Amino acid sequence: MCGGKRPICDGDIIVVNMADKGCSGQVVVARLVDGSFVCKALKEDKFGRRLMSLNPLYTNSAPPVIPAEDVDEVIGRVVWVQGALNGVEE
Repeated sequence: MCGGKRPICDGDIIVVNMADKGCSGQVVVARLVDGSFVCKALKEDKFGRRLMSLNPLYTNSAPPVIPAEDVDEVIGRVVWVQGALNGVEE
């Protein structure tokens, strides 16, 4: 999801509200049936429920759309993101 207006990039720290499983349009963390975890936007409409990448340049290894049958559990809604500081000399 490292793209778009509010990117979440590798190395960022996220806080997830596990009591809130999210609703359509919100960013969630989910465990897939293969045991891997993804951070994607939850989409629910007349075509069903799925997870979608919001990165318009999409370059990571997970598919840009993950159907509901590939999702084991929505862990919770992302409520806070802290980006890494790059280029800071110590």
